[in-house]
Amino acid sequence: MQKKNLVMDSNSSHSDWNLAVLNDELRSRAIRSLKALKAHLESQGDHHEAIYLIIDTKKPTSSDLDLVPRIIPLPHHKDSHENLKIMLITKDPVTKYKTLLEQKGAPTEDVFGEIVSMKKFKQFASNPKQIKKLYYEYDLLLADHRVYRLLPSLIGRSLFFKNNKKLPLMIQMAKPSPDAQLVKSKKSTKMKDERVEADYVLRQVKKIARSTTFVPSTGTCLSIVIGYSDFKLRQLIENMDAVLEYLTSPKFKPVGGVIKKGLAGIEDLHLKTSESEWLIIPSMAISRGLVAFIILISFFAQIWNARVRSKVKLNEIYSHSLEIVAKRDNSHLMDLELAKLKPASNSYARELFPKPISETPQLENATILMLCRNWELPGVLKSMRSLEDRFNRDYHYTWTFLNDKPFTEQFKEATTFMASGKTQYGLISPEDWNAPSFINVTKWEECLQDFEDRNVIYGGSKSYRNMCHFNSGFFYKQPLVLQYDYYFRVEPDVEYFCDFQMDPFRLFRENGKKYGFVISLIEYEDTIPTLWEAVEDFMNSNPEMIHPDSMLDFLTDDKPMGTEYLVVEHNSSYNLCHFWSNFEIGDLNFFRSKEYETYFKFLSQTGGFYYERWGDAPVHSIAAALLLNRSEIHHFEDIGYTHVPFVTCPESQMLRLGKRCICSDSTKNNNINLVPHSCLPRFWKYAGKSFLREYYHPEDYQ
Repeated sequence: MQKKNLVMDSNSSHSDWNLAVLNDELRSRAIRSLKALKAHLESQGDHHEAIYLIIDTKKPTSSDLDLVPRIIPLPHHKDSHENLKIMLITKDPVTKYKTLLEQKGAPTEDVFGEIVSMKKFKQFASNPKQIKKLYYEYDLLLADHRVYRLLPSLIGRSLFFKNNKKLPLMIQMAKPSPDAQLVKSKKSTKMKDERVEADYVLRQVKKIARSTTFVPSTGTCLSIVIGYSDFKLRQLIENMDAVLEYLTSPKFKPVGGVIKKGLAGIEDLHLKTSESEWLIIPSMAISRGLVAFIILISFFAQIWNARVRSKVKLNEIYSHSLEIVAKRDNSHLMDLELAKLKPASNSYARELFPKPISETPQLENATILMLCRNWELPGVLKSMRSLEDRFNRDYHYTWTFLNDKPFTEQFKEATTFMASGKTQYGLISPEDWNAPSFINVTKWEECLQDFEDRNVIYGGSKSYRNMCHFNSGFFYKQPLVLQYDYYFRVEPDVEYFCDFQMDPFRLFRENGKKYGFVISLIEYEDTIPTLWEAVEDFMNSNPEMIHPDSMLDFLTDDKPMGTEYLVVEHNSSYNLCHFWSNFEIGDLNFFRSKEYETYFKFLSQTGGFYYERWGDAPVHSIAAALLLNRSEIHHFEDIGYTHVPFVTCPESQMLRLGKRCICSDSTKNNNINLVPHSCLPRFWKYAGKSFLREYYHPEDYQ
């Protein structure tokens, strides 16, 4: 049987359709797919939802990480700039650009919702939540090509690419010209083009708004908007065809034509909504160079229509879910007095709980501790779910939440249901949270402004300083925490990649450990310019408190480690290495000790927590390194963990398998452990590479 030609024949009977890639059969099948998708969206009341063409390629479209979006012109414009809220990021100072672009009568007078300087944008970038807010507030983020390259490192690559599937795009402030008059830069001898041409900027904005974009991937998947659900079918089909032609045709190289072997290099094609929800529609697949739709029309059409008509209201089910569960439990005569089940316990069999869960299994005197705000509830629940699934569902340790404001009932209810053990909520007193009375408010305000002007991360934040001061010297004194010997610090929006398969608190007690971490890296010196000077004063004043087998060498050795290393300039003998304290397991009695209390009070009296921006991580790290025996500090090599922007996963493949770790290739590539700015190799050097493989027996998993 002769194969049908994939490319649209010029003599086709459908010559009025402007198609270069899709033939008649594929066009009709694509129409059926889009009809099903549009019908579903309309039934849900979604009349302007973005429609994505998902292209699975046989090979990556880029061998290297590429951060520059490509613009694909569409025959039917995706958007109009007049309907979009647009932010523009420019060089410093911003006044020049704002004046020329927003002055009355300028072509771009009403184009931009906001024009910000790179300096101000850095302040946004220091807080991932602010960056996320920008992504949702603005339809389009544009950046001067001279600062564009800085965005991925500022925003974080995952946010840069993924948030709401919007890409910051690059524009030029003036049309390139060999006759352009260059001016000398203030900070170098280079001559630069500082022109601003509003009409040229407007042309670029219009083109970007009308087009769609993509970034070549080191993976094998591309996601590209082809239009919206209120587009006509023909418009969507012709846009889809234009995208496929741009990606597969050699004539668009080097910017386009990125799919190797053209159409034959495509594995599958799918359509989905902007909510990343895979829909039951006929999917498209390409095999052995042939484009074909996998059509299950009659069967899926019946199911699909039935699903659309039912329109189940999930919020009603959710609101009555507790009543339903209660009725079911009563009907089965479950003895709830004997089996104190919690929703996150993952157990429904009464015989598994012969005693209350607080007594089974044997627990250490420990708590899981989280300092958080009410508005962080989604991130709090994400962290809780991850740690419950990977660890606490087997132990049911109590969660202790601390806040300088009262927790809402919504927060308490949601966290109580997420926890497998008890929950308790503490209100931090103003005396423990606010700046000490000896802080000079005028000097503090001046320091805040200075740090903000120098773009120091969280440099202008008072609350961040309060948090660091509290975590350094007050968390272990809180009434709810005083009863415990150990704590596990957890922060919102973190994730754990591996099953613990052991109780870290028990490990600490049985092995005499007092401080545990997963990530060690270099601190920003701009936040702690005089911290080490204060530490040296403390050591000189209290030499008897420094442990004879301390890890002072870990803090002061700045010799290169390995073949690749980071050269860090610092103004003291401190090499800036510290343990990242957002993951922290510790002995509370260490922090309550005379040595630590003396150390903290000494540092606090200098005012460095407020006049500078000392973090609790270097403060804890230096204390552990100086006041403890090096054998009392433990690196949890077998715990996979992420807190934006860093990731760690066990290097051992046996550990990953045995502990059921979810460590994707992207996770492995972003692993902080062995990069030049990691301090873990230095820790191994002075503490010995200590990990828990002696507790792991492969035969147990056969």
